[in-house]
Amino acid sequence: MTATQRIPDPMTQSHPNGGGRRRHARTPRRTDFTGLISGVCLLLAWLCGVQLSWQYYGADLDVETQVRTARVASHKLVKKEDRDRVLKLNTTDAPPVEGRPAHGEMWGYVYLPDIDRSWSRPIWEGTDENTLNTLGAGHYESTVMPGAVGNFALAGHDTANDFAKTYGIRAGDQIIIRTPEHWYVYEATETRVVTSSDTWVVSDNAPRAQRGITLTTCWPMFTTVDTGQRFITWGRFVGWADVGDGVPEALAASRMTTVERASSRLQTTSKDLNLPVTGVLSLCALAAWLVLDGLAWLAFRRRMIPLWRRRSWSPLTWLIRLQAGPAGGGRALKAVSFLIRLILLALMLAAATFALWRWACPWLASTLPFLDTPHPGAVG
Repeated sequence: MTATQRIPDPMTQSHPNGGGRRRHARTPRRTDFTGLISGVCLLLAWLCGVQLSWQYYGADLDVETQVRTARVASHKLVKKEDRDRVLKLNTTDAPPVEGRPAHGEMWGYVYLPDIDRSWSRPIWEGTDENTLNTLGAGHYESTVMPGAVGNFALAGHDTANDFAKTYGIRAGDQIIIRTPEHWYVYEATETRVVTSSDTWVVSDNAPRAQRGITLTTCWPMFTTVDTGQRFITWGRFVGWADVGDGVPEALAASRMTTVERASSRLQTTSKDLNLPVTGVLSLCALAAWLVLDGLAWLAFRRRMIPLWRRRSWSPLTWLIRLQAGPAGGGRALKAVSFLIRLILLALMLAAATFALWRWACPWLASTLPFLDTPHPGAVG
């Protein structure tokens, strides 16, 4: 053997007919770091999305839990209305006038049935910052109480927790007020954007103010600073009834959509479990994922084990590998595997998202100063 000759490597030597084995190339270390960094960045982006979605949507899911707590604490409005019983509205007799509550006291609810029959917010006496941050609507103390001649005016933050839904009110939509003893039904007549200096909008000189209602909130939607603009909704009084007679027709269970019925059942489950809605949804999604993924692992574990033996530094890769499904095979089998694992991944992410909405997002909003809290009083 000459000096220039080399002993062939049996792992790389090609057989004359093209057969033989080849050594698998080792994944470069820079590829490992790229997968790790990209995976971490994507997870951080997802977490930011979870936080933002909680601020502008998720926080609204747990409002009913806080409303129930406030209802019990106020010793008023504890009795839940019977939505299967529709009352007849009194449109001829003069309505009873509610007594003036103490500042900061919760004394009623506001409903927007044409927007969402499952939506309601408590009414507190006063419109100072501390009162509005409690949750719900604040009653302008300079305006009359419902039922009285004059302008009954409410204010609320422009967040999902409070008055964001008032942006969707159209002329003819009902605005319903409930007190411990009475229902007061109003009909929206006009909406308008004004400046914060236009205080006449809550005076008795406002349109339909003879026995009317005014809703005010900031404009535009979800603003984190005061733009000096306000979104105004005016309405006229239609009629009243006693709470013991049932509910106005617009709030009746028979008028609810499928989504509203599902939301109502979810709120009932939340109340029975004494757990906020996001907690209930998290537990349901987690249970579904554990059961389905466990069954998939029992069925496809032999096909999944080789995947777990492949080295990867990407956290996303390992999250995907948690989802079991048939591996390998032809295009049809790969398509089925992709669909199964996609459903499992969606359930796992849903469980994590609802859990973060329930326990992590409120804490972050109250701890980190640069995160705008959708409702200071609703955090925790």
